[in-house]
Amino acid sequence: MKKLAKKTKEKRSNVVAKIILFVIAFLIFLLRFTTIWTFKTYGSLKVEELVFHLKVPLNGVEAGLFNSYIVIALIPTLVTTVVVCFLILLIFTNFSSKQVCLKWGIRNKSKIHSIRILPHEGMLKYVNVFLLFLLFFEVYTDMKQLNITEYLENQSKDSPFIEENYVSPMDITYTFPEKKKNLI
Repeated sequence: MKKLAKKTKEKRSNVVAKIILFVIAFLIFLLRFTTIWTFKTYGSLKVEELVFHLKVPLNGVEAGLFNSYIVIALIPTLVTTVVVCFLILLIFTNFSSKQVCLKWGIRNKSKIHSIRILPHEGMLKYVNVFLLFLLFFEVYTDMKQLNITEYLENQSKDSPFIEENYVSPMDITYTFPEKKKNLI
């Protein structure tokens, strides 16, 4: 009974690890392909411009922009994620019945040391940790490309520009020319 419960628990944790693998891989590739699409679509983009485009309503956006995002970013993300996850899972399932060991020792001695490399218990968890590291690295490189850290620093600083350059409309006297000079 305990063996059955242990196997069920292992299967559940294995399924959860596979789902986490897919989600992390999807996020990594989505960030990478979205960054490629952004620079391909908008050229040399600054974060301020990107924030502006995100805040502006999408009512007047042409369908070509959405289509190019789907073709350049979304489809390659899905295909790459499925292929990479399939290859990773294929490697682990092919080695599940075989044991790959690393052995070392001194000749003419009876003591030989060995370490089992594959299948390693919880190897999928190690792959997920590695992919999580890659996700953080991808976020870091995207932040460097877009100068997001500089943008966030500038957003947190108070600028004296308005206080120094503000002119109250009540303090100004307006003078209009006696003869109108309309161009129409």
